[in-house]
Amino acid sequence: MPEEKKIEEKTAEEWFDLGINAEDPEKKVEYFTKVLEIDSKDAEAWHNRASALLILERYQDAIACYDKALEIDPKNAEAWHYKGLALDILSQCAKATTCFEKAWELGYKDRFKEKNEGK
Repeated sequence: MPEEKKIEEKTAEEWFDLGINAEDPEKKVEYFTKVLEIDSKDAEAWHNRASALLILERYQDAIACYDKALEIDPKNAEAWHYKGLALDILSQCAKATTCFEKAWELGYKDRFKEKNEGK
């Protein structure tokens, strides 16, 4: 059995857990970056890194990470939704709308949309 790759004596799973549990978005970015150094095909790590970047208002970087997550897992409705939010913030409304529509098509439940559909 091959030895599991580590960075600073931690596995990708250990870095991932640190990222999930970190409160500081800068730390989240750091920890998920470590995960991706070990496993660049981890769609969930790309998504979580993107979400931390979104909080830090690093919208272009977040979009690039969402793109990587969606390249690996194109059915990730939440990644489509949050990519749409980042694009909307950057006034890229047509691209944002496309992302939101894809998210809804994949089953993303938007609380605002659900609330207003009932009216």
